[in-house]
Amino acid sequence: GPGLAAQANNRAVISPDGVVTPLTSFTDASISDPCVSFDGQKILFSMRAPGQSQRNIWEIAADGTGLRQVTSGGGHDFDPLYLPDGSIMFTSSRAGFMDEYNHSPSENLYTCNADGSALKQVSFNMSDDFDPTLMPDGRVIYTRWEHFGTFNRFPLFFCGQDGTRPFHEFGPHNRNFFHAQPTPAGRIQAR
Repeated sequence: GPGLAAQANNRAVISPDGVVTPLTSFTDASISDPCVSFDGQKILFSMRAPGQSQRNIWEIAADGTGLRQVTSGGGHDFDPLYLPDGSIMFTSSRAGFMDEYNHSPSENLYTCNADGSALKQVSFNMSDDFDPTLMPDGRVIYTRWEHFGTFNRFPLFFCGQDGTRPFHEFGPHNRNFFHAQPTPAGRIQAR
């Protein structure tokens, strides 16, 4: 619609008077998965920093100051999510598990304190658990890859913010769900 077509630095602005403001000036870095804090003051993201081989979780203030690395080493960390108690949930391959079929790194959900301490694996899937999102009722919804030989499916699971009580919520055998997001009406949108 009007205003969505405006471009700056190859990024769409969401209003006619919007301005794209770069928060970092890295070259040779790969940055993805931004997550804005509840108060809008900080942003978590995944980055493979220049000279590093693995992705880690980083945080920066919304004004571009205070860049800091939250996680380090161990595997690729991505899909960060602020939790209401101040901790962080994210996806990682750091356990070193291998997918039972493709023999590629398996990714699961982890939590840590805001400073990266108290790192804990909170999901255990031989394929992948990824894309955690906080629901209005406090549960976390995420996509689980269930890979059994040539059979693949990606249902939506719910769990507590600490990873407890995982439950298969949506996912018939002929439908896959990715990047689930709650709507203001309390429904779930997924690709």
